[in-house]
Amino acid sequence: MIQNDTDREGISFIAATEEYPGLFGWLMSRDHKKIGIMYTVAILSFFAVGSMVGLLLRLSLIAPGQILSAQAYNGAFAIHGIIQIFLFVIPGIPGCTGILLMWSGYTFSRFFI
Repeated sequence: MIQNDTDREGISFIAATEEYPGLFGWLMSRDHKKIGIMYTVAILSFFAVGSMVGLLLRLSLIAPGQILSAQAYNGAFAIHGIIQIFLFVIPGIPGCTGILLMWSGYTFSRFFI
């Protein structure tokens, strides 16, 4: 049992303490800190992809019809919306809510005590 903060020195939550080593160990982890890191990386990568599609849409407005055809523009617009809403905004809501609740010191355990 950890008595104070000095007992925690040398412990890394990134260290492979799971059954499987390497990347597969990260993907199969049940550690909440690793899952949170993977969740954040996934959300930020979908944001980057959606932003790149949005940038392509903006670039195609410089010279209409030369970078993307009208049909390709409509498809890219739909893909941009789907990525940003369903793969960035909606998964980000519980993550941001958890961070805000943690910063405010408010927990749901107050309802059950």
